[in-house]
Amino acid sequence: MINSYLTIGKIVGVHGIKGEVKVLPLTDDVRRFKKLEKCALCKNPDNPDDQFVPEIKVLSVRIDNETALIKFEGYEDRTIAERLRNLY
Repeated sequence: MINSYLTIGKIVGVHGIKGEVKVLPLTDDVRRFKKLEKCALCKNPDNPDDQFVPEIKVLSVRIDNETALIKFEGYEDRTIAERLRNLY
Protein backbone atom coordinates (compact mmCIF):
# COMPACT_ATOMS: atom_id res chain seq x y z
CA MET A 1 0.00 0.00 0.00
CA ILE A 2 1.38 3.38 -0.97
CA ASN A 3 0.87 6.15 1.57
CA SER A 4 1.26 9.81 0.81
CA TYR A 5 2.76 11.78 3.69
CA LEU A 6 4.25 15.23 3.94
CA THR A 7 7.00 15.66 6.52
CA ILE A 8 6.42 18.98 8.28
CA GLY A 9 8.47 18.69 11.47
CA LYS A 10 10.81 16.82 13.78
CA ILE A 11 10.16 16.28 17.48
CA VAL A 12 13.23 17.66 19.23
CA GLY A 13 12.17 17.43 22.86
CA VAL A 14 9.45 17.70 25.46
CA HIS A 15 7.99 20.84 26.99
CA GLY A 16 6.69 20.94 30.54
CA ILE A 17 5.32 18.03 32.54
CA LYS A 18 1.98 17.43 30.78
CA GLY A 19 3.25 15.69 27.66
CA GLU A 20 3.68 18.48 25.13
CA VAL A 21 6.43 17.91 22.59
CA LYS A 22 8.55 20.58 20.95
CA VAL A 23 8.53 20.30 17.15
CA LEU A 24 11.09 21.92 14.90
CA PRO A 25 9.21 22.91 11.73
CA LEU A 26 10.51 21.61 8.41
CA THR A 27 8.00 23.78 6.59
CA ASP A 28 8.07 27.46 5.75
CA ASP A 29 4.76 28.10 7.55
CA VAL A 30 4.68 27.07 11.21
CA ARG A 31 0.93 27.87 11.27
CA ARG A 32 0.40 24.68 9.25
CA PHE A 33 0.55 22.81 12.56
CA LYS A 34 -2.60 24.61 13.79
CA LYS A 35 -4.63 22.74 11.16
CA LEU A 36 -3.54 19.26 12.30
CA GLU A 37 -6.21 16.95 13.65
CA LYS A 38 -4.21 13.73 13.38
CA CYS A 39 -0.88 12.67 11.96
CA ALA A 40 1.56 9.79 11.60
CA LEU A 41 4.93 9.66 13.33
CA CYS A 42 7.90 7.89 11.77
CA LYS A 43 11.58 7.31 12.45
CA ASN A 44 12.72 7.91 8.89
CA PRO A 45 10.91 10.42 6.66
CA ASP A 46 12.48 8.83 3.57
CA ASN A 47 10.63 5.60 4.43
CA PRO A 48 7.14 6.48 5.73
CA ASP A 49 6.27 2.78 5.91
CA ASP A 50 8.68 2.64 8.87
CA GLN A 51 6.05 4.23 11.10
CA PHE A 52 6.28 4.39 14.85
CA VAL A 53 2.67 5.54 15.24
CA PRO A 54 0.52 5.14 12.11
CA GLU A 55 -2.17 7.57 13.28
CA ILE A 56 -2.30 9.74 16.36
CA LYS A 57 -4.83 12.38 17.38
CA VAL A 58 -3.57 15.91 17.97
CA LEU A 59 -5.15 17.36 21.11
CA SER A 60 -3.60 20.83 21.02
CA VAL A 61 -1.09 22.99 19.18
CA ARG A 62 0.61 26.16 20.37
CA ILE A 63 3.16 28.21 18.50
CA ASP A 64 6.16 29.40 20.54
CA ASN A 65 8.46 31.64 18.50
CA GLU A 66 9.35 29.40 15.54
CA THR A 67 8.55 26.12 17.31
CA ALA A 68 5.30 24.18 17.56
CA LEU A 69 4.27 22.73 20.92
CA ILE A 70 1.98 19.77 20.32
CA LYS A 71 0.06 17.51 22.68
CA PHE A 72 -0.91 14.06 21.35
CA GLU A 73 -3.60 11.73 22.64
CA GLY A 74 -2.12 8.97 24.76
CA TYR A 75 1.01 10.96 25.70
CA GLU A 76 -0.22 12.82 28.76
CA ASP A 77 3.02 13.14 30.73
CA ARG A 78 6.63 14.08 30.15
CA THR A 79 8.03 10.55 30.57
CA ILE A 80 5.74 9.02 27.96
CA ALA A 81 6.13 11.97 25.56
CA GLU A 82 9.93 11.59 25.76
CA ARG A 83 9.55 8.40 23.66
CA LEU A 84 8.60 10.58 20.69
CA ARG A 85 11.89 12.49 20.60
CA ASN A 86 13.63 12.42 17.17
CA LEU A 87 10.52 11.23 15.32
CA TYR A 88 9.23 13.05 12.26
